[in-house]
Amino acid sequence: MERDLKREHAILDKGYDAVRTMARDMVQNGATLADILFHANQMWHEFRVGAFTAGLYDVSQTGMYMKNFDALKTDKIIRADKRYAAGLDSQRFKDFAD
Repeated sequence: MERDLKREHAILDKGYDAVRTMARDMVQNGATLADILFHANQMWHEFRVGAFTAGLYDVSQTGMYMKNFDALKTDKIIRADKRYAAGLDSQRFKDFAD
């Protein structure tokens, strides 16, 4: 269990760090806010396609692209998982509190 938890934290932390690095590199190379938002939209699309392809998500619920984003529907999907029911990652919150 402890090993799985450490692995999960490493995966999530690497993912967050990758996004932060991408944004920082884009800014350092002269990217505009429009550039960053455009590429964020592309990432959103790729995550949705991956989840849909894996059979984990029905894209008709919130749309494929951020321009179709429905915050309430997305929040409902996230909070349907007991881990995120309170609006935060309760497992990571508990781990950091311990």
